[in-house]
Amino acid sequence: MNKILSNNSYIRFISGYLDSLSDIDGSQREFYTSFNMIQSENISIESELKLAFDFMENIEIIKQVKYPNEGSFTHFLEKLLLIKPFQGLYQTSKDIHIPDDLIKTYRDYIIFHLEDYLDFALEEELNRLSLDNSTIEILLVKYRNSRDNSTSHFISIQKEVKNIKQIINFYRENYLEKDYSKFFNEIIKWKETRKKEHL
Repeated sequence: MNKILSNNSYIRFISGYLDSLSDIDGSQREFYTSFNMIQSENISIESELKLAFDFMENIEIIKQVKYPNEGSFTHFLEKLLLIKPFQGLYQTSKDIHIPDDLIKTYRDYIIFHLEDYLDFALEEELNRLSLDNSTIEILLVKYRNSRDNSTSHFISIQKEVKNIKQIINFYRENYLEKDYSKFFNEIIKWKETRKKEHL
């Protein structure tokens, strides 16, 4: 059975959590991160994205990297969240600088709690959480928005456990495909660097 898990009690909470971060990241919602969770079997990634985000048409996967036996979003979220925190608050001032160590502490705190909520959402569906067989994929996606007929891109991070998939999509205003492609490569490089640090 293929369906969006709209009754999961954590989905709205996680979506609100990410939406709040969008308000403080960049200037005037320059960055936006959305979340959804689906149950799917034997359908394509394009069909899964259409199921989770019904406004997407003509979905095309441009780049795709898979990480088998990967149970954590952490290293991906380190690049996707709080890219330019509080830029909107201080955009008219050249004297304000938020120390990098403070941003890292804040980002680590947010990601730690967000990972917990993501696990709780899985536990609610699976009763017993097992990350041993989970897989994470990162994708660069192009699609047509059925609401306004515009063409857009985004980066999607997806974790699959059994037949449950969590999907986190990252958007940035005024980003072209080449910009997303460069950022996609930066995320892959960051993931490999962080993986080596933990060997």
